[in-house]
Amino acid sequence: MNEPTTALPKEIHSVFVFALTPVPQGLPRQSVKNVGEFVSIEEAFAVALEHARNEARLFARVFAPNDSPDTGEASITLLCTEWGYDVLHEHKKLTRLWIHSRPLIAA
Repeated sequence: MNEPTTALPKEIHSVFVFALTPVPQGLPRQSVKNVGEFVSIEEAFAVALEHARNEARLFARVFAPNDSPDTGEASITLLCTEWGYDVLHEHKKLTRLWIHSRPLIAA
């Protein structure tokens, strides 16, 4: 009789954070940080969302003193995309959490 085998995942899902970081005496530069790799796409999106919410909270504190109550619009917004999440301030992208899926190569 054939023994049941556990199927190996066919893809690995990496979560990357793209953001602008200050550079002493210069224009900000884009930084990329790998948050982690996940077998489950659902887990990758959950981690990306958690990071996006944390970033949004931090930016909300930074920009809160400059917010205008006249607009009635939130200063910091989260945009869910096909590839992850964007953190926006007045429609300008501050941070992107991007999920990249690739085939899992067996060792």
